[in-house]
Amino acid sequence: LKRYEDIQTSGQLKLYGSVNGIYNDSILPSASIEIAVANAMLKYPKLPKSANGINFDAKVWFDGTNPDKSTVDVNRLQFSLGGNPFDAYLHVATPVSDMQVDGKVVGKVNFATLADVIPLDSISVTGLLETNLKFGGRISHLKNREFDRFNTEGAFKISNFSLSGSILPQELRINDVTLNFS
Repeated sequence: LKRYEDIQTSGQLKLYGSVNGIYNDSILPSASIEIAVANAMLKYPKLPKSANGINFDAKVWFDGTNPDKSTVDVNRLQFSLGGNPFDAYLHVATPVSDMQVDGKVVGKVNFATLADVIPLDSISVTGLLETNLKFGGRISHLKNREFDRFNTEGAFKISNFSLSGSILPQELRINDVTLNFS
């Protein structure tokens, strides 16, 4: 962990969890975890920009007697990476029988500024991601090609994207992709 000892951080963290019940061949214990991060900041000392306004609020419930009653609620995921704001939420229910999702992703990421916030070592990335997308419905609607029953609205756009480095044998390039959902 020596690489991380000089990282500057601030903010508040709340973490709560519990496991209750019986464990045998047919039953698992139920478990819950809640995590909240408020007004957090993260800055690497040798880099010019920081990740600010980090807010995260999530609750996960696993029902050991009926896993289909389990839920995941990411009520808030919010941050700004070097001045690029990002805001999202996601709710998941009935994960076993027919997963139902409800979410929203709004943000703008200028990938060139990532290297100003996070050490990327031997990776080079540029381009712009812009999204304002809301979605919701059951996964079976997508599997059954009932796209009119799965609600999506908004857009997802990537422009002038380039990724290269030792992790790829060849540079990955995307000039312009825009997906509009309605």
